[in-house]
Amino acid sequence: MLHTGLYILDIRAYNFDVAHLYEHLLIRAFQDTLSAQGYPPVLAGWIGGETFRDAMFIDYGLYDERAEKILQDFISSTPRISLDDLPAELARIEVEESAEITIELPAVQDMLAKIDTEIFTKDVPNINFTPYTEFEVHHVQPDILKLHKAKAKFRDVTIKIRLSNPTTDQLTTLLRMSPLIHDVTSQVLQREYGSYEQATSWARRPRLSRDATLTAIHSVRRKGATLRDIKKVLPQIPEQLQDNLTRHKSALDHYREAFLSTPNWNSFPIDYHRYAGLVTTKQNIAAHLTYENMLDILNNLSFAVHETNDEDWRACA
Repeated sequence: MLHTGLYILDIRAYNFDVAHLYEHLLIRAFQDTLSAQGYPPVLAGWIGGETFRDAMFIDYGLYDERAEKILQDFISSTPRISLDDLPAELARIEVEESAEITIELPAVQDMLAKIDTEIFTKDVPNINFTPYTEFEVHHVQPDILKLHKAKAKFRDVTIKIRLSNPTTDQLTTLLRMSPLIHDVTSQVLQREYGSYEQATSWARRPRLSRDATLTAIHSVRRKGATLRDIKKVLPQIPEQLQDNLTRHKSALDHYREAFLSTPNWNSFPIDYHRYAGLVTTKQNIAAHLTYENMLDILNNLSFAVHETNDEDWRACA
């Protein structure tokens, strides 16, 4: 089954941008913890965060209760983050926000360490507080980390991932593989070029098309890599996902079972018909999620990259 939850942290006493940086460091540290304990993050589920000026929210959906226990132990422990990840996550925030950062490093490190001692709350029925006013926020939060907009130094690129002329069985398998393919695409591009995922699409097969196509839009530094550079690393996507599937076949069982047992996903067959013209059921989709079928998909994918255009954004809407 799918194990979900929400953690909340009161951050009213801290600089918003430092708290946002902490969110990045926290999620990265948990993913490293999962990997160290034998779970490839892409097959374990997802963890996400959103930071506001008064509160940080960490939500998750994990396919195995053991992975959820790892998260519970991780988030209730201290220290949680590693400052060794600080340069990479600062760079990633710059790409996310199309901005350049100025930082008072000792003060930021000190504030990060203080946030790391704070206790997250989960499933607390009586949590309730009013945010500070804008004046109070400015007053209590020193400007030790600032973002300066620099949109001209960043650009969006679009990755097109295609399966040509798929059979009905291949299309059924691809549709449920799409989240895994997008997750690994993000991992590869972030690792190679510090990218930030902006938008993704379902696998779409228009009625007059023979191909099924996934679209992913990523922000990168304008001087960080050429389109040719990016295209060269895209073959790592099926290679990395195949490696994860081969070494962690039991995780695939949890992924399949979570799909079947999650009521919120009962409407997925409607989406599959909307985007790919496929009429099927959850049970049939799950039956197609075999190791052999997924490897067949990975061996037949092709990749292309270009500058993002309006049509790409519409594909991800």
